[in-house]
Amino acid sequence: MVLSLGLVFGNSSITWSTCHGAYDFGFLIGILTRRELPSDMASFSGMVSFFFGVRVYDTKFMMGSIVALRGGLERVAKLLGVERATGSRHPERGSDSLLNLQTFVRFKDSCANLDLENMNAYEGMSVWTT
Repeated sequence: MVLSLGLVFGNSSITWSTCHGAYDFGFLIGILTRRELPSDMASFSGMVSFFFGVRVYDTKFMMGSIVALRGGLERVAKLLGVERATGSRHPERGSDSLLNLQTFVRFKDSCANLDLENMNAYEGMSVWTT
């Protein structure tokens, strides 16, 4: 389904936003390739770029560029004035995904002077380039 919908292989019209999501992309790459993940960061980054393009953002990583925006997704969303639209915190992943998207959009809109192209990396992992 992911393949038939055109969600992978660098579709430049798609922006991927996650919160602390390196494991999410690792899981998806594992499903798509049916192989073990690469053991080095450069290879993993290359696979992320190959399958998902360069517009891949981790909200948690992005928040690290602003000292006042430290903490979990719930706290950062609250600081940015984003309210959870539905559901409750865990285990409703759909609710977390929507909150992440709304927080990413609010952050992007309110911090327009930041260079997003230099912010496509993952929290807890080395900054990578493609």
